[in-house]
Amino acid sequence: INSDSAEYYISFAKNGNAYFGSARSGGFGSQDIYVSRFQDGKYSQPENLGAEINSAESEHDPLIFPEEDFLIFKSENRKDGFGEADLYVSKRTPKNKWSVAANLGSRFNTPTWEYCPYLTPDGKFFFYSSEYDIKWVQTQSLKNILLLFNFQMTQNDCNI
Repeated sequence: INSDSAEYYISFAKNGNAYFGSARSGGFGSQDIYVSRFQDGKYSQPENLGAEINSAESEHDPLIFPEEDFLIFKSENRKDGFGEADLYVSKRTPKNKWSVAANLGSRFNTPTWEYCPYLTPDGKFFFYSSEYDIKWVQTQSLKNILLLFNFQMTQNDCNI
């Protein structure tokens, strides 16, 4: 998984797949989000998640949901952003691809920095950092917000 560049903020799916940020060369921007799949007891060569997630700016701090159905991450200086760094969400499509990332909106993002999304181990709470504060909501509230993104998910689709 490691390269000679910075790798950080790893998040694991229930099947062991590891999602992380990396400044390795060959990406779309200064840092991108990658996945290394856990297969046959070993991790695969990291794969860049592509242009649906990564931009010419900086993406990292991925939070993969246990069933790999949603990915929330931090991105900097996007045109649709509210501030310096915002939280974005993408849903896995039926064709096993990621949807184009959408800004989580003003409910979560401010003119400053939002980063480090995290689910508690029991899946009941969603935490994230906002400049120098730690904020949280019940996961059910997050599910309700994700429903607004027209991902056509049902109540059971968000398996956390």
